[in-house]
Amino acid sequence: MGGRDQLADESNTRILLERPGATLARAAILQYHPVNTDVLPVFVIYHALFAPLLWLLLRVPNVTLGASLLLYGLVHVFGWTVPAWPNNVWFFNPLAWQLLLVAGAWWVIEGKRFRPWVTSRTALVLAVVYLFLSLIIALSWNVKPLEPLVPQALLKLFFPLDKSNLSPLRLVHFLALVILVTSVVPRDWPGLMSPVMRGARRCGENSLPIYCLGVLLALASHMTLLDISDRLVMQIVLSLGGILMMIVAAILLHAIRIKPARQPRWTQPTEPVTATLPNG
Repeated sequence: MGGRDQLADESNTRILLERPGATLARAAILQYHPVNTDVLPVFVIYHALFAPLLWLLLRVPNVTLGASLLLYGLVHVFGWTVPAWPNNVWFFNPLAWQLLLVAGAWWVIEGKRFRPWVTSRTALVLAVVYLFLSLIIALSWNVKPLEPLVPQALLKLFFPLDKSNLSPLRLVHFLALVILVTSVVPRDWPGLMSPVMRGARRCGENSLPIYCLGVLLALASHMTLLDISDRLVMQIVLSLGGILMMIVAAILLHAIRIKPARQPRWTQPTEPVTATLPNG
């Protein structure tokens, strides 16, 4: 019973059990987010706004990207966010994370013009240096011999790494990874067609249903760890089992989507009937 109470607190569902009416009403207007479902309201908002956003990107792509960057900057200057309930916290503030959506769509439209810059040797060197420094700083938290290598002034500059509002350092880290992968991995790399990568690709093609399945699997795994065992072996088994289930589900969804629909019998072409007339 104690494990269930702990789970209710950690998953932010206790308030749903105690005040279901108010909680469901808040969920309907995207203000209540149980743990691990924070991305779903962002999905809804971005899907609703993508049509007008795409209209702007196709006409004034650079202006649209500039407006997105401006909004991102204002979020960090003034702390803008979208109302949430009950603690007014969005773990993925849509006003900040919109920059990744806009930048991705902008790259599809304008990317060819800027690809030589992104794949240049200068960009690659800067990306590798940034990622290497990030690795050293991250390892210094747990590897004591590395602590003297990281100046305290640098740590104060880097932290806190705000996830809710997509810290600029997180954004630069993502862009550095994009530059590295774009420069190192060729488009026709055979590894992209390996079974593992095909499974990952299928999950990406069905991102919303696989995400929802992952939320349910995470909840079931957490209950298993609380009620049965939280040993390392159990954690590994649950993690690998969950990944396998999501890949299988994504492959099945892909197969269902590409399966040609059967035509009704009355719409199928029929063989022409030739009548044989008797002689005479």
